[in-house]
Amino acid sequence: MDYNDTYAGEFSYHNITRSQISIDKYNGQSNRVEIPEKISGQEVIEIGEGAFSDNLILEHVQLPDSVTAIKDNAYYGCRNLKIVHFGIGIKSIGDNAFAECESLSKVKFSAGVTTIGTYAFGKCKALSELIFPEA
Repeated sequence: MDYNDTYAGEFSYHNITRSQISIDKYNGQSNRVEIPEKISGQEVIEIGEGAFSDNLILEHVQLPDSVTAIKDNAYYGCRNLKIVHFGIGIKSIGDNAFAECESLSKVKFSAGVTTIGTYAFGKCKALSELIFPEA
């Protein structure tokens, strides 16, 4: 893997394969972020470790269907994050991925989620509802 960051708009990323990328960092200032399905013609399949961590501006995230994994600490400490919309492609949510997102109140999972890491939603004080699809 090539871990040299490439920049496109508000995102820094690296290639996982020639046609697939992982977002390493969000460099923007918006409180509402819609992750694109593709950046520079390459499919976004992963939100990398710590990519949005400690972002105090972020309130709403929309993930595309192409994202299959949210790595450890990806949104750790995003204290004002209230809403996360997962795409149908999500399979894995890493350790502490949303830990200390104190304003997050509701999480609705897609049918494809197979792994939720340790403390993925730890210390989410407002979290009152976890919704899983019917089997």
